[in-house]
Formats: sequence, structure tokens, C-alpha cells
Amino acid sequence: MDADPYDPQTNGALSRYPAPGATGFDYAELTKGKALVRYLASALDPALAPKFVNIRGDTLANDTIGSTTWDWVPPTDPTPIVDGPTVPGDGTQPAWSARHIGLELALPANVITVKGSDVEHTFTMNSPKTLGALADALGV
Repeated sequence: MDADPYDPQTNGALSRYPAPGATGFDYAELTKGKALVRYLASALDPALAPKFVNIRGDTLANDTIGSTTWDWVPPTDPTPIVDGPTVPGDGTQPAWSARHIGLELALPANVITVKGSDVEHTFTMNSPKTLGALADALGV
């Protein structure tokens, strides 16, 4: 039987393995989760939006995994998870994802991309470039 844990109703499959009743899967909770995600991704209150600043890193190496896919199972060897193409980012987090979804359109100056080899994920917050961008954003 085809199974996709991220979308149990895809590929024409009308059932999910294991059965929803055997896993605790609850469509009501899924509906609540969808509503919460939509709320969290909604536009920021115009009075609060200027207080949000997103800083993201781009190592200029274009070596950050930009997406993953989940193949139908079975057969998969050795894993059903496949990395997608690489994109700009800090080696872990794609640069396009490290921001509030509407902030860049509403307040472009509040979405800061720090570029350079010293903004690799583990060291982004210690980078002099990042600390300088923070100081500028705070007016220090």
C-alpha cells in the first residue's frame, strides 16, 4: 500500500497506513493546526511590525538544502527522504525562509541578509557583520 505521512490522501490512496485510529491521528487537530499556522503567518499588526527585524545569513556558497521530498514507500533505499536543490543560505537555514512571510514586503529594511563566509549557521550570531547589522537596526 502506498503511504505518505505528509499527505495521507495523495496518489489516489483513500486509506493511510497505519490506519488513523491506530495512531492517534485526528483530523480535528489537523484543522486546528492549519488555522494556527495561518494565524502565525498572517500580516503583522501595523503598529507592531516595525519592531520585528529578521536577520538571515548567506555564506555565498549556495550550499544550503532548499527543500526535501518524501518518496512513496516502498521501495526506497536507503531512505525515502531526498534532498532538493541547494540555495543561498547559512549552510543549514535557507536565506529565503529566515523571516516573517510578510515583513519583507511591508518593511524591506527590516529583513537583513548578512553575506560572507563568517555567517555559517553555527557562527551567524557571533559574526562581526551580524553584530553590526544588529547595532544598525537598534540604532546603536
